Amino acid sequence: MLADVATFLFAPVHRLTDLADPFSAVSLAGALVFACVLALRRQGTAPGRFGLAARVARLRAFVRAALPRRIWSHPSARLDYRLFVVTSLFYATGVVELVVTAHTVEHWTASGLDALFGPTAPTPPPLALVAAVTVCDFLVFELAYWFAHRLLHRVPALWAFHSLHHSAEVLTPFTEWRQHPVELFLFPAINAVMLGAFWGLTHHLFGADAQPVSLLGFNAIQLVAVFTVLHLRHTHLWITLPGLWAKLLQTPAHHMIHHSADPRHFDRNLGLFLSLWDWVFGTLWIPRPEEKTTLTLGLGAAGGHHGVADAWISPVIAAGRSLVPRAAPPRTPPPTGTGLPAE
Repeated sequence: MLADVATFLFAPVHRLTDLADPFSAVSLAGALVFACVLALRRQGTAPGRFGLAARVARLRAFVRAALPRRIWSHPSARLDYRLFVVTSLFYATGVVELVVTAHTVEHWTASGLDALFGPTAPTPPPLALVAAVTVCDFLVFELAYWFAHRLLHRVPALWAFHSLHHSAEVLTPFTEWRQHPVELFLFPAINAVMLGAFWGLTHHLFGADAQPVSLLGFNAIQLVAVFTVLHLRHTHLWITLPGLWAKLLQTPAHHMIHHSADPRHFDRNLGLFLSLWDWVFGTLWIPRPEEKTTLTLGLGAAGGHHGVADAWISPVIAAGRSLVPRAAPPRTPPPTGTGLPAE
């Protein structure tokens, strides 16, 4: 009993030490190292001398610029820290696992297809098939994420819950967990249905061994992203990609646009690691250089929260009001925010 209580209370710390958790300290450190490498490569293309001492000095300057006190001590960031703790405790209850799992949907799908068309003879899948399944698994996950995110933005009652995330006035990796419990249920549920259906289809067509390559519970492609760019999405670092790459891959600048208080940016850049589905479905906004210094984040005066209780209760009230047509609040926040401008 005491061990269970201790496990529950130390859940936030456990998340930081668990490599299978996308919020592990290793993945956070990986994001910082990856950002440092990008910064040094960019500086290396500039004219001038870049000896070891100069690079060390520039590296220190970059770390200071990446971790500014004015952002990490901002009231919005402090609320994110508290919400991270509460959300971790919420996950530790196991209640999220009550949502239908992808493996359950896989079993239903494979069993149904086998019943209709007959089972497939088990054969070892060739390497090319495993690679194709791994890539398709990643694409289906990204599509499921885009679809769930789209629902959160376009359905007024769901937006009432998701607006908590968009109320952040500054971005740090902890902003990822500025989420309402309703949102914490929705993403896994939709991902489970779409991924489970895909796994069941591949199971039926190619056998149970035709599985995506995975490690620590992540698709191999996701694993690379988790330990490099995942936590840069919620930062003030303006990192972009040129040309076609910007239409295929999400960057921190893409996601900063997503959090913008400018109405032109609403409902844009809904993907996690890919811009592909945004491009396909017309929700892509490619960051422009001039936007780097003009963005304001947050929802304005109407979007602030004063504490954890307010952050979890206010969306419930707003969602209820949205179901009453004449009492529904406006979908779009005001065009100006109270957060700090992007750097």
